[in-house]
Amino acid sequence: MALSTAAAAGVLLSAQTSPKRLLVVNASVGFRHPSVDFSDKVVRDLAAQSGDFTVTSTADDPDFPRYAPAQEWELAGAATAGPAGRGGGAPGARRGGGPGAADGPRAGGAGEPGRGRGGPGGAGNAETAEKVRLTLANYLTPEKLKNFDGVFFLTTNGELPMPDLPGFLAWLRDGHGYVGTHAASDTLHQADGYLAMVGGEFAGHGAQETMPVVNDDPRHPATAAFPPSLDIREEFYLFRNYDRSQVHSLLSMTAHPNEKTAGHYPVSWCKPYGEGRVFYTSLGHRLDLWDPAWLGNDGQRANPPEVATAFRQHLVGGIRWALGIVDGDCTPGR
Repeated sequence: MALSTAAAAGVLLSAQTSPKRLLVVNASVGFRHPSVDFSDKVVRDLAAQSGDFTVTSTADDPDFPRYAPAQEWELAGAATAGPAGRGGGAPGARRGGGPGAADGPRAGGAGEPGRGRGGPGGAGNAETAEKVRLTLANYLTPEKLKNFDGVFFLTTNGELPMPDLPGFLAWLRDGHGYVGTHAASDTLHQADGYLAMVGGEFAGHGAQETMPVVNDDPRHPATAAFPPSLDIREEFYLFRNYDRSQVHSLLSMTAHPNEKTAGHYPVSWCKPYGEGRVFYTSLGHRLDLWDPAWLGNDGQRANPPEVATAFRQHLVGGIRWALGIVDGDCTPGR
């Protein structure tokens, strides 16, 4: 994939003497998305292609839990419309409602039972939770964070056992970068401060849909290479505790993805956090968003390659902005 357009977006803040250092956190203690392991490899490839940031992944830590491989139906749910349930079919899908934030009660979340939780290798069993605790303690203390310029919560999920959440948030406020994809907003619901930092909280989702996603700021590095509007098939999230006046909208939908009622439905945004930078995109559930060459076992894909290319450029632009490699307007309310 050519990254030249996204790489050129924004204004370089200064000549870099060495690549920025990005910590990728991809642990789960709730539902584990089947795309996480696949997308971890993609992020490493994107870092190598970019050349101006490097990746350290918690998945390489000896304490990292060895999650059970995604089941065939789970992979199908991350690649096609999917069967009923978490993968994307309508019956049993997690739902919310209302413009931007859910009007109804929250559906789903870290405590939701289902596939990927109990049992050996499941994201929700006690052994896995302890291994996640040991892993995060190796990276997310204030002392360990001195080794990094930013952190990427790669479709994390559940009440992660953070070794020092106040210290982590203080580190971000002191001028570091945060990147989150998809279920990073379905993480640490019960912890003070994390989701306020992100700028929105997962409230639910319906069945996967193909929706036009609108570029709200074609000048920002995360969206400079994104078309004015792009049809994307995805498991679109709905949010609560989201206030457009407090974030800088990058991508959105002008209608509810399932009910089609008009409104502002956020997809991606950025925001200042003290002296730090926050970039979040709710995209990333589907495998064919991560790789333009990916094909299912049937040789098919729902999102065409150009959609995956646009998503990857969106992600790399957001990472580079969050790490302070390039500048870009992130005035809240615009």
